Amino acid sequence: MSARVCVIVDTSGSMDDATLNECVAECEKIIRTVGMPVDVLAVDTAIRGEGRFTSTRGLRDILIGGGGTRFASTFERLARESRHDVVIALTDGEVWDLPSVKPGRFETVWCLRGPWARSKAPAPWGVTVRIPKK
Repeated sequence: MSARVCVIVDTSGSMDDATLNECVAECEKIIRTVGMPVDVLAVDTAIRGEGRFTSTRGLRDILIGGGGTRFASTFERLARESRHDVVIALTDGEVWDLPSVKPGRFETVWCLRGPWARSKAPAPWGVTVRIPKK
């Protein structure tokens, strides 16, 4: 059985349209690789959009936001729901208010991208991957 996957897409003001379009392309690769529906959350200071996707049709429509970047309540919700094995966060890494210890039982992968991508990991837990510019 495949892993149950949730993708968090950072929709804060520092994530421009080109970067969000790249995030949609990454979601397409994740959906294809997992081979089952993937939950996607659009998050800036809170969850602004969400859906379960088997393709990227309609995904760009939920990517709303433009505020700051606060993921703590999102990770708290995911830990409480305990539905996912893996959480993949597509972000530039400018994330505030993260828990200091790993929340929940799921594994977290930080995929850093975009013109403002930080050089260091956003949290002391999880695996950090830097996605190069195209």
